[in-house]
Amino acid sequence: MAKLMKNESRIDRLSGLPDSILCHILSFLPTKYAVRSSVLSTRWRYLSTLVHNLDFQGKNSHAFINFVDRVLFLHDAAVSIQKFHLNIYPDQRNLYENVCARRICGWITYALNRLVQQLDINMWLLGPIHNPATLFTSKTLVKLKLVVDFLVLTIPTKVWFPSLKIIFLEQVQFLDNDSVRRLISGCPVLEELVIYSDWNNVQELYISNSSLKTMTIGTNGNGFDGFDSEFVVSIVVVDAPSLVYFKLSGIPVKSFSFLNPMSLVKANYSYIYNDLGNRLVDKDIATNLLRVISNVQSLYFTDDILKVFSLCDKPLLVFHNLVHLEIGFNPGFYEFDGGLAELLESAPNLRTLIFRNDFSRVIWRPPTEVPCCLLFHLKVEPEIAQIAQKLLMLPRKSTMCQVEIV
Repeated sequence: MAKLMKNESRIDRLSGLPDSILCHILSFLPTKYAVRSSVLSTRWRYLSTLVHNLDFQGKNSHAFINFVDRVLFLHDAAVSIQKFHLNIYPDQRNLYENVCARRICGWITYALNRLVQQLDINMWLLGPIHNPATLFTSKTLVKLKLVVDFLVLTIPTKVWFPSLKIIFLEQVQFLDNDSVRRLISGCPVLEELVIYSDWNNVQELYISNSSLKTMTIGTNGNGFDGFDSEFVVSIVVVDAPSLVYFKLSGIPVKSFSFLNPMSLVKANYSYIYNDLGNRLVDKDIATNLLRVISNVQSLYFTDDILKVFSLCDKPLLVFHNLVHLEIGFNPGFYEFDGGLAELLESAPNLRTLIFRNDFSRVIWRPPTEVPCCLLFHLKVEPEIAQIAQKLLMLPRKSTMCQVEIV
């Protein structure tokens, strides 16, 4: 009996599984580990050539480039690719060595020809690279993620992504004003859009899509590490009647309009500047920004955006649906004044107010009294407990008003 149990413990049950299951297991591993499985036994020798997911991650080196070439050459031509992920990060020993742009375009084209559904490219380059022309006519692509320095997106006249639902673009560059419009108009089922760019060649940004549900438009970086007034998006126009989440971050604007804002539920405004790179002080633009989000239930601001509430004429827009508000504070020592009292007065149903980041270094001038009938739940970190206590001492206009520290 003991001998029988010992023999059973040596049985390789994993290798007895069907190829489809083994390949499915290997698809969850980075490709370099999936390839290493070929040395286990003759049973595993060619399984890595049958996986549907290819995940390449490595330093910018000749060895890594040759590895990718070899894997793609040996991959079974009859197997479609569900996900193609490429992440190339700089090799500190050869920082100025660059991946051949033609090589990268060849890899992307290879994935497209294999009917790829998710394309995820993340890399740091030293010079410009242009996308392959076939990228914008993929019938199978569901998710497109490009985080590539110096990638110049050359959008053709005709764009057609019948299956594309998610677009995530960061560090990319556009050639002209119409590039983004052409890209979005060719995505009939698009649901999520994220674009972070320097907007060097874009002065007018038009986004129109009836299926879009979430959208983030911002600049590269964190929004306050400097500003070049040469690159200004003069006009931003959004027409997305199904949009429920909207984030605008770090973009200097002269004119902003949202044609169908009633579907919005959640919004985020962070570090919005005027065309001179200063805080937004234009009353008309400020009013348009507030009108767009007047129907939301959840809202996030950076503290500089609050100033726009003090610019608008009274009576202010009333945010009847707003129940959750978060305010993020910039690092540094400065005085915070203006906008909060006006905002609280215009949000009669607010339930939660959260202060984010380094609030302890802010000199805050609180409003003279808590607005009428405000059910107020303030989430407090230890650093702002003193200010929270001052808030508790403010006079109420109503006995129904409650202030709670959580």
